[in-house]
Amino acid sequence: MSIVARCGTVVVSLTAAISPASLPAQGSLPGWSLTTNIVIDSGQGAAKRSSIAMKQQVTARRIRQSFVQVSGALTEAEGMYMVYDTADSTVTTVMPAQQVATVSSSNFAAMGALLPKVERHVTKNVVDDLGPGEPMLGRPTHRFRVTQAGTVETTLMGESCVQPFDDVSEMWIAPSLDLERASEAMAKTLLSATGLGGDVPNRTGSSTESKLPKGSPLRTIHRSTHMDEQGKPFTVTMTMDIVELIEGPIDDVVFAVPDGYRTMDMRKMMNDLPPGMLDSAMKAGAGAHARAMGGCQR
Repeated sequence: MSIVARCGTVVVSLTAAISPASLPAQGSLPGWSLTTNIVIDSGQGAAKRSSIAMKQQVTARRIRQSFVQVSGALTEAEGMYMVYDTADSTVTTVMPAQQVATVSSSNFAAMGALLPKVERHVTKNVVDDLGPGEPMLGRPTHRFRVTQAGTVETTLMGESCVQPFDDVSEMWIAPSLDLERASEAMAKTLLSATGLGGDVPNRTGSSTESKLPKGSPLRTIHRSTHMDEQGKPFTVTMTMDIVELIEGPIDDVVFAVPDGYRTMDMRKMMNDLPPGMLDSAMKAGAGAHARAMGGCQR
């Protein structure tokens, strides 16, 4: 299981280790379906709480990410889904409420230096065994607590921001479930679809990995400490539960735009822009973001 939780963004990734060379033209492919419920409590009152249920449907060729349920600031996204296709490096966004779909390029390789570089420097790493946990999805679990502290350095457009972190994660690990290799395969598929390529980074680092048993977490409660504008600490709590996990064939229709939807191909629109206009806009936006990075140790 690959879980990334930084700055309020959660990405949960899963797929089967399948060779793209054996893909048929149509029909169905072996794959995985995974649904994760995520609840975020900002520690700053009920108005800042949010939740999201995301469903991942993954084969070696395509990835569908569906927003099954959303509350909080992004409620408009509920029901939407995105399909990444490695065959043509496209991402298709489908909006059922409007019966509209957009197709754009998922090849981000050209962005190059416009993508932020993030380095995590861990100075504290403690793993505590909390004993047996309750069964989940019909599997026995064992609880562990991981306490980490250090700094995260983000570099964008020549500007660097170093921020401290102090995190505690409690995990219910199912020893009989090993999704790490499948998750790495999914990451490779996504990197291929976006044109970024390269190696898949280690999810936790060898120091933590060596202290945890084999298996995958079915529940994670992640608490991180932050500072408000007045310098007062507050805790953000993020709870992630895997509520559905199915391995089996996934039909091509899952990744298709439904009949009757209006489809807009944004690739032609982008190609028709004056030369250099898109690059200038992207650089201006990235530069503004870099200058706006506040609360940083320069």
